[in-house]
Amino acid sequence: MLAGVHTGYGSLEQFDEKIRFAEALGSKYLMVSGVGGQDSIEDYQRSAEVFNEVGRRCNDAGIKFCYHNHSWEFKDLGGATGIVTLYDSTDPQLVHACVDTYWVQHGGADPATFLKEYADRVAYLHFKDMNPDGSFGEVGHGILDWASIMEAVAGIDTEWLTVEQDRTDKTTEESVTMSCRYMRQTLGI
Repeated sequence: MLAGVHTGYGSLEQFDEKIRFAEALGSKYLMVSGVGGQDSIEDYQRSAEVFNEVGRRCNDAGIKFCYHNHSWEFKDLGGATGIVTLYDSTDPQLVHACVDTYWVQHGGADPATFLKEYADRVAYLHFKDMNPDGSFGEVGHGILDWASIMEAVAGIDTEWLTVEQDRTDKTTEESVTMSCRYMRQTLGI
C-alpha cells in the first residue's frame, strides 16, 4: 500500500496532474510542502486560496490534501506566522495537516503543543527527532519530548505515522533499528 504522494508547490494544473498520479497509484493522500512565497502574510493567503481549490479537487477524488510543514512557516511575519495564516485561511475539511515534529521544533515551536492545538486538522504524521546541535536524530535519541508528543497524538485519528530520517551519520540499518526499537520499547508502537 502506498502511504501517500508528496509534491512541492505549483499551479492548479500541476496539482491536477498530481491528483491524477495519486489516483492512478491508489494513494489516499497528496501532501505538499511549500507555498508560492514565504515573505509575507499575503503570500500565505494567496497560497491558501490555491490550497482550498486543490483540497476541493482532492476531496472530490477521494484523496486527502495535506500541508507538510517545515520550519520557515513558524517565522513571525508581523504578528502572525505563516502556518497559522495558512490554517486560518483554509477550510479544515479540505486542507489537512501533515505535521513533521522535527520541523515544528526547528521552527521554534513545541511539537506536542502544536499537535494539541491543531489536532482536528492532523491527517498524517511525520515523526523525526532533533539532536542538540539541530541536526536530524533518530527518534528517541534527540531532544524532542516524545512522552508529550505521544500524549498529544493519542486522540488524533490518523491512518499513517511515518518515521523519517532525513540524514544520519549511521548506516540505514542502524538508524532504522534505533528509531524502531525506541518506538516499540518506550512508546509501545
